[in-house]
Amino acid sequence: MSYNTITVAQDQGLATLTLNAPDKLNAVSRKMIAELKDCWETLAADGSVRAVLLTGAGRGFCAGADLSDHDRGKEGGDSGSALDKFFNPTIRLMRSLPKPIVAAVNGVAAGVGVSLALACDLIVAAESAYFLLAFRRIGVGCRKAPVPERSHRVVDDRLGISGARGQGGAHLAIDLGNRQAGIRGTDTAVNEKIAV
Repeated sequence: MSYNTITVAQDQGLATLTLNAPDKLNAVSRKMIAELKDCWETLAADGSVRAVLLTGAGRGFCAGADLSDHDRGKEGGDSGSALDKFFNPTIRLMRSLPKPIVAAVNGVAAGVGVSLALACDLIVAAESAYFLLAFRRIGVGCRKAPVPERSHRVVDDRLGISGARGQGGAHLAIDLGNRQAGIRGTDTAVNEKIAV
């Protein structure tokens, strides 16, 4: 698998999928979402992959949609239409993957970045991680946003309605049943969870 905006590495049954646009805090462009969709389809069909680790290159997990993407305006319509056409199908594909997905969240997870994390089976968040759903700021309600159904209550109550920033690994860890880790302990925590 060869991509421009993501990287995939495999080792002993674990595929590590890295969002790779660190200069933009891994903001998701149309090209990246297309590559993610292709990658999830490929990983689903690959019998040698038993689990997937999703992370972001650099100091952030994913800053949301790339609002400077040149391809963004080509499809026309509003932000909600773009969610329906590009982002939601990829989130649904992740949720249907027959293998566990672990998100290792470092730094910012905003907008679709929160959606990507919540689509995973497990989230390990560094103490530096924070979660921000900005969909209401672009006129899209949380129910339209690509947020898995199992997460709507937490998201609506904590982030979606208020648009508040969830700071620190512990902020959502309790509600999501997941784990926080110190910045130096994130790799160890992820490896422990994958080993289980």
